Amino acid sequence: MNIFLNIKLIVRNWWRNKLFFLISLFSLTAGLGCTNLLMTFFIHEYNVEKYNTDRNLIYLLRQNSPMEEGIKVAYSTSDAATQIKEKYAEITDILHVNGMSGNLCKYNGTDIKQFLFISADSTLNQFFPYTTLEGSLEEVLTTPDKVAVNKRFAHRLFGNHSGIGEILEIINEEGQSKSYKVAAILEDRPQSFLHFDLLTGLSDKSWGGPVLLKLQPGASPLALQEKIKKDKIPTLVPDSQYYIDPIKELYFNTGKDSKQQQLAFFQHCDVLLLYISLISALLVLIIACFNYTNLTLSRIMQQLKMIHIEKLMGAKSKEIRSQLFLDAALTVLFAFLLSLLLINDMLPWFNDLLSTHLFFSFFFSWQVLP
Repeated sequence: MNIFLNIKLIVRNWWRNKLFFLISLFSLTAGLGCTNLLMTFFIHEYNVEKYNTDRNLIYLLRQNSPMEEGIKVAYSTSDAATQIKEKYAEITDILHVNGMSGNLCKYNGTDIKQFLFISADSTLNQFFPYTTLEGSLEEVLTTPDKVAVNKRFAHRLFGNHSGIGEILEIINEEGQSKSYKVAAILEDRPQSFLHFDLLTGLSDKSWGGPVLLKLQPGASPLALQEKIKKDKIPTLVPDSQYYIDPIKELYFNTGKDSKQQQLAFFQHCDVLLLYISLISALLVLIIACFNYTNLTLSRIMQQLKMIHIEKLMGAKSKEIRSQLFLDAALTVLFAFLLSLLLINDMLPWFNDLLSTHLFFSFFFSWQVLP
């Protein structure tokens, strides 16, 4: 009995048992869709900055908050950051990042209210390697009033045509308006610690803000932290100190229960939520398997009748086992393909619900698809 004949018999069997087949298929589709979505969320969040070769060398400079005891704030004055950079050989580079006030982005009759606008200095690519699809990121970071737009936000603004050279009007919380010229379109970075829709260069008038440090390979952040404390680099509060924390430690934040400052452009993930999603994925998969098994057992008598008929027709036990296995494999395959369509429809809602940044293409990456 060749494989084509097996498939023909399986399709005929599906047609004779349409109700059973559809219930089995949709049950598996829902189970696999939820399992894949939750498992992919866990993989995506757990492997933050997976494609950044320097991820273990990047640290955030923080200090004690002047407003509330026990809280660390990601802030350093420009003078203090420069002093730290020049004084300690363990530091290879520093990156200044800051949020920009923007309540409304206007372009050609299109108004977008929800967007993330940040500024950074020219060392951005030394910390987070962005791929420029069009234009020049260096020009954006070194020239006033230029802006880079990430690919997804550019599609919302410009559709399918290039946005290079277009003028965006940004209105801040106080109602003040400023125009920026689009000078670069950037590829979206999966599993990124730093998130933004619009990016511009850091102003020379900046007094300070969050500062990221890149250390030499093998350098001890704790030893550097003690040096900075001993040398009494100026802080916001007298007798306070600076802390050097790895970005992965900051990323796995406990959300509402955390007493640490959270910034919109630095992605955070609730550890409890992360492990709940993993456990939920496994439970949903187990339930889906039990449902499919129970549905299969519910028609065991009919399957036995079919097996006896095939044996009378000369089929061997090995061929019958192959047919039963192929039946289950094809059902699961179709359910998996349908689950991808379900995931594609659910993804925007899922991203909003869990404040994550999953892309549909990520489901086909080597981290997830196997």
